[in-house]
Amino acid sequence: MFHGPPLHQADYDSWLEEVEEASRHGDSQRLFAFLEELLDLYSAWKEPDIYTQDQRVIRRLRLLILTAKKALYETGQAENLILPREDSVVAIDFKNITAELISHISRFPEDVYRLSSRAFEEFVAELLADMGWDVELTAATRDGGFDIFGIVKDVKGTQTTTSYLIDCKRYKPQRKVGVSVARELLHVKSDLTVANALIATTSDFSKDLYSLRDRRYDLQLSNRDDIIEWCTRYRRT
Repeated sequence: MFHGPPLHQADYDSWLEEVEEASRHGDSQRLFAFLEELLDLYSAWKEPDIYTQDQRVIRRLRLLILTAKKALYETGQAENLILPREDSVVAIDFKNITAELISHISRFPEDVYRLSSRAFEEFVAELLADMGWDVELTAATRDGGFDIFGIVKDVKGTQTTTSYLIDCKRYKPQRKVGVSVARELLHVKSDLTVANALIATTSDFSKDLYSLRDRRYDLQLSNRDDIIEWCTRYRRT
């Protein structure tokens, strides 16, 4: 384990090597222990009565924390981490969709996986509303084949509106959304005579689904990168 904060580059390099070794072996238990100790040190280092604040050390600790977090997410064992912010170590509320949460995820995209499925639906709805959509979430217990009904106003400056059914898939990075999801959504869209369909996911889409999208005018796909881009443009207060 580590002994004191990384005061010098050699200390940082040694710590980084330990984190990377645990990552190579997929040792989530060891990574959790590393992260816990790093967070404790980070918190202590921010207290002026314990250490003299040194921004170089703080930056090194933050880099180590982010490296350990990334490694943990890759093991799939990082559901309940407490995340460091610029000014302190705090717990972010992942149940209530706030501007603070959206800003946080724009800076730490991997934390989108900490949202529950319902919170992800609310998250997408809020991002779309910020872009000028009128949105309505379905009931949490039953969605009828879609999660959000949306209306986009003033499409490309034409003063017209168009409607969307939105399906939100909170999937792990390695699980891609397949064609069957789109076909089901398109079927519901047709039954309800809604103009367009949108699938938003925390992962990505299969090649077959991208191919289907390319052959249609009424299907839009938004993957994790798209959603993080929406976060960076978020303006509502």
